[in-house]
Amino acid sequence: METKDIITITIASLAFVVSIVNSIFIVLTFRQRATEDRRGTRKALTDVVAELTKVSIAFNELDLQYPRSVDPTVTNLRRNFNMQRRYLGNHGEFLTEQIPELTTDVDYINLAYAFELGGDYTKAQKFYELAVNKSPTNILKMWNLRGFARFWFVLGNAARGRQTYQDALQLDVPDTDSLRQNIADTYLLWSRQEEEHGYLDEAKRLRMLGQQAANRIGNLQMRENMLKRFSGETEVVSKSDAPSPTPITP
Repeated sequence: METKDIITITIASLAFVVSIVNSIFIVLTFRQRATEDRRGTRKALTDVVAELTKVSIAFNELDLQYPRSVDPTVTNLRRNFNMQRRYLGNHGEFLTEQIPELTTDVDYINLAYAFELGGDYTKAQKFYELAVNKSPTNILKMWNLRGFARFWFVLGNAARGRQTYQDALQLDVPDTDSLRQNIADTYLLWSRQEEEHGYLDEAKRLRMLGQQAANRIGNLQMRENMLKRFSGETEVVSKSDAPSPTPITP
């Protein structure tokens, strides 16, 4: 082989190696940028969820300060809060679609509640379902199912609400005092929904089941506190002179 041939081959080989190195560099740079973009989107979603929480707190404080007020200023504030919820909810939905692998059940449950309060029940249902499916543990799934069950009662679908509460109670969770308290609390929340929608006999039955669950709590203070909550609920019902509301058809 002549010298010029060796030089040509050497130059071609070096060019090939440089080309490979450049390709690897481009791929690594692209991956780094993609990772940074995902992190930026994740941070933006975290900020949206935080802002939704602030809006909910501000809305609750307004209701506490001016309960059932029809004052124009208070009414306008409520509307502004709801507009902010809708804006943040739509922005959050866009962000979750960009990084589905980085979203959590907390993101979805907050968006579900925002869309529910904004009256977009289709999107609310979508995000409640995503929150339940994304739940990393059964106890968190129980909490998310409870929110979903309440949502069905809000829509007037008591049958689906009951089934969803039942699904929450049938989850396999450790038999500890903390979880016994959560089970009793689930019965309490369920009974409130039944009562608010006019199913008083069902509410009474669920309170009894909740008290039975509370009596299984080993820690005396925890047990007493839980039972007091049920006693308070029973007292409110027994002292009510208002006629029973008409049950909503499931």
